[in-house]
Amino acid sequence: MEINKNLLWLETGEKGEKGMALTVRFTGRIGESAGMGLLLTGPDGYRLEQKLFLTEEKEAVFFCPGVSLWDPEHPFLYHAAVTLECGEKILAVREENIGFRTLEKAGKELLWNHTPLKLRGICYRERKEDREGTKKDLELFAAAHINFLRSIYGPFSGHLLQLCDEMGFLAEDTAPFYEVGQEKPALQDLPHCREEFLKPVKRLLEDGCHVSVLIWSLGHDCAWGANFRAAAEWIRMQDPLRPLTFHLPMSIPEEEEQMDIWPVHYIDWRQPFDVCFDQMVIFHTPGAENEIGYMTAQADYEVPVLHEVWSPVACHNRDEILHDPAVRRFWRESISRFWEKAYRTSGCFGGAVLAGTDEDGRFEGMGKYEWGILDREHKPKPEYRELRKAYAPAAVLSSRLEGEELTLEVENRFLFTDLSVCRLFVNNREVRDMLVQGKNGSERRTDGLTGEPGSRQKVTVRLPGAGKQTAAGERMEIRFESRDNGRCYGEYSLIRRGERKVEEGSGPENKGKAEAFSIRQQEGDTLLIGNRIFAFLFSRKDCLLREASVKGRRVLAGGPMLNCTGFLPGDWKGKTIDAKQDGEKVLVTITGSYEGTMDVRFVLTLSPDGAIDTSYEVLRLYRHMPHKVKAQIGISPGGLLEKGGSWLLAEGLETFCCTDAEGAKERMSLAADAPWQSWHHICEAVITDQKGFGVAVYSDGSDSVRLQKDPMLSPEAVVNDRDGRMHFTGDWHRMEDACGNYRGTETLSRKKGDCMHLSFMGTGIRLYGPLDINYGMCRICLDGQEAEIAGQYPDKVDFPGMSRGYEKRYGVLLFEAHGLPEGEHSLTVTVLGEAQEGAQNTYTSIDYAVVEGIRYPEGIRLHVNQDYNYPRLVRGCYMRPAAELVPGRKETFRIRLLSGGEKGEWK
Repeated sequence: MEINKNLLWLETGEKGEKGMALTVRFTGRIGESAGMGLLLTGPDGYRLEQKLFLTEEKEAVFFCPGVSLWDPEHPFLYHAAVTLECGEKILAVREENIGFRTLEKAGKELLWNHTPLKLRGICYRERKEDREGTKKDLELFAAAHINFLRSIYGPFSGHLLQLCDEMGFLAEDTAPFYEVGQEKPALQDLPHCREEFLKPVKRLLEDGCHVSVLIWSLGHDCAWGANFRAAAEWIRMQDPLRPLTFHLPMSIPEEEEQMDIWPVHYIDWRQPFDVCFDQMVIFHTPGAENEIGYMTAQADYEVPVLHEVWSPVACHNRDEILHDPAVRRFWRESISRFWEKAYRTSGCFGGAVLAGTDEDGRFEGMGKYEWGILDREHKPKPEYRELRKAYAPAAVLSSRLEGEELTLEVENRFLFTDLSVCRLFVNNREVRDMLVQGKNGSERRTDGLTGEPGSRQKVTVRLPGAGKQTAAGERMEIRFESRDNGRCYGEYSLIRRGERKVEEGSGPENKGKAEAFSIRQQEGDTLLIGNRIFAFLFSRKDCLLREASVKGRRVLAGGPMLNCTGFLPGDWKGKTIDAKQDGEKVLVTITGSYEGTMDVRFVLTLSPDGAIDTSYEVLRLYRHMPHKVKAQIGISPGGLLEKGGSWLLAEGLETFCCTDAEGAKERMSLAADAPWQSWHHICEAVITDQKGFGVAVYSDGSDSVRLQKDPMLSPEAVVNDRDGRMHFTGDWHRMEDACGNYRGTETLSRKKGDCMHLSFMGTGIRLYGPLDINYGMCRICLDGQEAEIAGQYPDKVDFPGMSRGYEKRYGVLLFEAHGLPEGEHSLTVTVLGEAQEGAQNTYTSIDYAVVEGIRYPEGIRLHVNQDYNYPRLVRGCYMRPAAELVPGRKETFRIRLLSGGEKGEWK
């Protein structure tokens, strides 16, 4: 008879005192003289050849002495050629690359080779048509210390699982069922659909011989039913060893056999990680009486907990990402907390970040799901680097630098590897001679790192010449590197912080004592303060700075201003400005109001070396801060995205350099397409022109800076919807909405054929408007030619980050055109009266436009923030406490005008 190769099931494991064995099971009827042969070859010339006669048990056990065990850190593979024979006739042949291992469940732990597993995972949807890209992805995952891949929306291919076998990834392989009984039809209990469930599951297990497959999953985001029960029974019969899971597990009745692994999605980082939470409740709760926003129903099952989706990459809060891409770097604050907590929690064996790569648009209309640590071109994003730091197996828990001695508390987070595989580098120099202190306090001198998996120890090394502080503090670059292949197993920047100061009179033209400032009133409404080097010109009418210059070169074009992103402050109305001499310095006190929202006082301390200490205080607040709201999963803490002060930079500043509290440096050109994002925990930020004129920000590491393009130098470049330059024809409605629209207004229509026409002089234009569930489609024409069909209904990716009633997104770029010939142009927006799929109405809404051209120089606003947050990360991610303006609370930051490259110093 002929037996299909898939009926030969190969499984490795330990068989009591006899050690490791390969078990081969088969189905079908065979003759009495049937036998089975094995040829096993492997590393270091290993070769084993055996032949067994078969019994009615229909399995053969080949004991394989001396084989090396497979684990994610040592992926030893052997080639097994198995033949099923009857007499001289070969009934079936199967050749596979196999790994030897043990797998067992002990209470709430899952043991691999008798060692509790801790999975550093990623959710990954394989692009099966792109094998080259898949291999590149896995190589990058390995370099980021990922040891677990969870398939989403369908199973992995045999090709990918073979790569997992070879490269050392464990895998959760998932049947192609998702959202069954949820967004997709409820087929789970229909008898005539039984085969539609069993057939894909049988296909799934055709790849069951891959040692990398750790868990079988029946699907995710599904409701349980009889067809899933039948599929589970078939899997358990075929493969009784590997654990089985299903999401949503709470939909399985208690009377039925439960899953072997409890999957949790989107746990909040503050919740316990070893609890079998009711995921259906978490997904569908309308609210809860706790700070997390989850109803915390749970099951009391003694099974390991796997967080199949944790700390998801930011993608559903696209407006926050566009406003400040630094949210991608901030995400490290979240994933590091998740991994640290999972590593320390017994009963939780890890989790997986959503997701591995950005979607490319070929699956389920998810083209704008940029939720990967890699982009759609397989290139690392900022989240990749942050994940690599968080998942590093050589972890530095604390550090101390005293004189020439550096002491590190090092934890070995490898599962199966001694730390002796690593070399220690400090500032790119290998350090071998070290003093190691064990947990019992004993010390020993070693020639390199040591430490078994899970161990902690203090390592002290001597660094000749250390302790000499520089302008950026004493910085140490720590790197753990593989002895074999140079792979990085952990990298850290350590810095001994000092107190930042700016030496008065330290500039090249100020040798010795700086010349004191003087105060004098110019003609009209101006106030002039300065010396021979620095000049500050204030407007007594506006109660603001008009400009500040160094040696006649203008470097500031306005300020100070309050930065409270996420809260529209209204127009500034100055009340008083007063200047008084304070020794060689001058104190300038400004009071005023942001119309309809708050009264504010600024106090500027102007020093004769160009330093400006800016203090601001909200005296009275007329409106509430943005409040907490229930998101689809979790609670947005409300508050501001940023709280700080701002200055408007003069034109011509071209270069930005920044040093943060860890000593990391960034440099970029403002003339190029610079990333307009925040830099958190800075010590110094410098913005200069080619000659070194500019502005520096100094901090102790508590402040953030962000640069923002701003048309404030040319207010006429901004055309609001109430500006007479916008001509509306038809049945348009003027609406007040101060929650996010520019100046609190928008103009909208749903009548087909209604138009907005704008004529402008310039070289480009940007058009902005809100998105909402009631908005539809419009046609945009530039100079009489159709340029774009724009929709104002939110994209699918935006909805998971929304709160009901808060679907509206403000200030969204609807259209842009650049590089036009300088001259007169026209922009026309025509209402189509058509709804996008899912939209509840057909409105077109216009907020404002910004014109570009030589007559509209665009300035740059420098924000120096004392607090910040990303309040719509939600979905369990770490967020900072709400950033709020509090009446009576003073905040201060320091900037300095530069005239040729002076720098602050550490003391």
